[in-house]
Amino acid sequence: MPSINSLSILNPLEERILASVSSAARHVAVVGDGDGRLARAIREKLGAGARLFVVEHRVGLHKYLGDFDDVEADPWRVEAFATEAQRHGLFDLLIFYGLHEYWRGQFRRFQQLLELSKPKGTLWVTFVNSSALRYLEKELPPLRLAADALAAPSRFWSRVDYASWIACGAMLNTCIESVWGLFDHASFQYCENPTKAQMAEWEIRGVKVQARTPVEIVHWGAAYVGIQMVVQPDPRLDDVAQAMGGVAFNPHLFQSLVDPFPEVGNEESALAWAETELRTLRASRDSLRPSQLIEFMLGLVDESESVRDVLVLGAGWGRDVYFLKKARPLWNCTGVELSKELISIGSVLCHEEGIRVEPFSLGDKLPFADKSFDVILSFGFMSKLYDQAALPLVKELLRVGRKQIYQLEDSRGPEEAPKLKLNSLPSIYAQFERGAEPKPVLIQGKNSGFIFYKVTI
Repeated sequence: MPSINSLSILNPLEERILASVSSAARHVAVVGDGDGRLARAIREKLGAGARLFVVEHRVGLHKYLGDFDDVEADPWRVEAFATEAQRHGLFDLLIFYGLHEYWRGQFRRFQQLLELSKPKGTLWVTFVNSSALRYLEKELPPLRLAADALAAPSRFWSRVDYASWIACGAMLNTCIESVWGLFDHASFQYCENPTKAQMAEWEIRGVKVQARTPVEIVHWGAAYVGIQMVVQPDPRLDDVAQAMGGVAFNPHLFQSLVDPFPEVGNEESALAWAETELRTLRASRDSLRPSQLIEFMLGLVDESESVRDVLVLGAGWGRDVYFLKKARPLWNCTGVELSKELISIGSVLCHEEGIRVEPFSLGDKLPFADKSFDVILSFGFMSKLYDQAALPLVKELLRVGRKQIYQLEDSRGPEEAPKLKLNSLPSIYAQFERGAEPKPVLIQGKNSGFIFYKVTI
């Protein structure tokens, strides 16, 4: 039966979702709706001829969902969705409500669920916006009785944010239909009366954040976001470019560029994300330019015209190596990667482009002769290593390098990943009589959250 404590009205986001439901829809999946309030409203709108498939990961709430048939407990059990689609047809509408509570990087399964949608079907994804949380977390009370929660309650929420899902949606054969945001006061005022002279502004841990575009407003000012997408069977290339474009590089998005999003917390999803990147790259290989991080690092390499042999740490399937080679055709670019499966996924494209990515294991010798590389680059790879793993790796880098090591490392805090401490790299290099002075990366006078190291071999 429905919960007697449930509100009798929908919240503004639920109203927005309900209004978007086509009266012609006959098969709807609602994930993470709690006690089923939104699902009931949709069922009432569509009438008795519609089929509602309800998925709720909080099993304790199932007692309030007794008026729905076959309630599923696992949001990522693809077999349950597939069985539902076989019995009642493909889905007209998929709703993933409160995704931050159950997203743990199940990217491949998310792709499989989208394949069960009808062509031109509708997809809603809603979540607490992690970018806004960086600003809001100091105001939040503790949510769990644990020491970590007392320090930062938002650590228990997955890292999902608006800008990342916009980019992700383009790779998932979807296009953005509309965006709903729960804005704070500054961003709401901006959206009420946007002018070129006006600017929304926040102060986050002593760093002022200024936003001029709607994307920046939602990225920083929307604490809760809902994105409505249309699932497309065969999007044209210009549709993909349009969905991914429109966001100029700025310091506030700098941190989002260093990691692939949405976060892939397991190997299966990391491989699925790599496959998606490769498909997108093959479809638009000639039109893509190097990422902003590549261009940023290239601007820091001394005497780049004399460089010939370059090594990239943590190269994945070869993405960064590929773009480095495109930007500097005369460079002989090589990558090293811990995951042999990732290397295998990109092996064909890397062979076609004349680049290579070699496997290696932490603690072992790198598979190269002494003094093999003029320059060694790290795009945040060593940020995720403990000191014990970093020490032998640094020793190997000094062995295979000839000139310089350039490292752009992440200093955003221990909640992001197991981090190499800020002052550990200088102390490690000091053991080999090398200097590595940390320099904060400032963009337009603002701290980006990254530390740059240059080490002369």
